[in-house]
Amino acid sequence: MKIAIILLYGLYDPKNTNYQAYFDFLITEIKKQKFDKVILCGGYTFPHIENISEAESAKKYLQSKSKYDDYILEDKSINTNQNLESASEHISSEDDLFVYGDWIRIAKISWMSAHFLIKEDLKNIFTAMMRFRDKKDIYAPFKIKNLTVIGYNFKGKSKEEMVEQTFDTLFDIMSLYNKDFEKSNLDKRKKDFGLKN
Repeated sequence: MKIAIILLYGLYDPKNTNYQAYFDFLITEIKKQKFDKVILCGGYTFPHIENISEAESAKKYLQSKSKYDDYILEDKSINTNQNLESASEHISSEDDLFVYGDWIRIAKISWMSAHFLIKEDLKNIFTAMMRFRDKKDIYAPFKIKNLTVIGYNFKGKSKEEMVEQTFDTLFDIMSLYNKDFEKSNLDKRKKDFGLKN
């Protein structure tokens, strides 16, 4: 099967033109790639807005703009690690996987995807990431085995946002290999979202 895994970054809001452009890009990709299923990844990260997850809000918009309707909602998670780990429950080792997310986070998304989705070992992930970086084509998709990671370039990211994402990438990757780091990282994310521990 050919499967898309889409990482989300908040509730869909038509006033957010950057996010709107991401969704329009996704609609084009879904039509072009002819996916067998699409997994939308995004949990309940807005405690003041009850009963709708990022995944559900994305599904509503995507269905309004496309005839495609085979969506799976992964809405239990609050970070990339959890998104991809939960998405892995809906795939098999033979599937062709396409992961979509924020281009600034491409290193984190690629590492996490290789770890959770295709169960690649640490050395092979490291080697593939080094090869990718050495090509110096940072806008190209990251590929390893049956996995392709495609970054979307959200316009107008500040230097502060980019640096913050660099740190978050390190925290998320380190959390894979240490339970104490994982707990601290999740606690911080919950605090950032205003969620209860």
